[in-house]
Amino acid sequence: LELLPGSRWAGPDAACHREWLVVRGAVRIGDQRLALRDYHAVAAGSPSGSVTSEHGAVLFLREPTLEAAVGDAALTVRDADAGWPAYAPGVRRRVLWQRDGQAALLYHAQPGAAVPQHAHGHDEECLMVQGELFLDDLLLQEGDYQLAPAGTGHRVTETDTGVVIYAHGDLDLQFVA
Repeated sequence: LELLPGSRWAGPDAACHREWLVVRGAVRIGDQRLALRDYHAVAAGSPSGSVTSEHGAVLFLREPTLEAAVGDAALTVRDADAGWPAYAPGVRRRVLWQRDGQAALLYHAQPGAAVPQHAHGHDEECLMVQGELFLDDLLLQEGDYQLAPAGTGHRVTETDTGVVIYAHGDLDLQFVA
């Protein structure tokens, strides 16, 4: 979703779960002010509020068919406060949201980092936020989106440039020996 400077988007209140990731610029979603790599999720059936941007912004909006669960509440993870816990050599991972083995995640990998061969138990959606990443013989660059359906996997996952990537899929990857 691209917002021009001074624009406002008042999409309908969704019956589905909504997840927002700021890819460029800054926005206000309802009463939340969000900057680069900030994440905001709203449970199904909850109003998310209008989206405005004073100087323009690019957002990734994900609206899965996920029903609200008991105790669901709006969640905001701010990039400046979240940190990057170590995940694998040269790779750090931030869990943004999780439920029933699925998660919304940000990965930050150093140049030359690689993730071992793995399979997916759930559909995995990836959005390249920054850098370049090889998934098998596919090169993903900034702004590219890729879907790996449940039951598929990757032999090669590596970066020469370093990356920040948003992924929604398995909380724990299924590594192949």
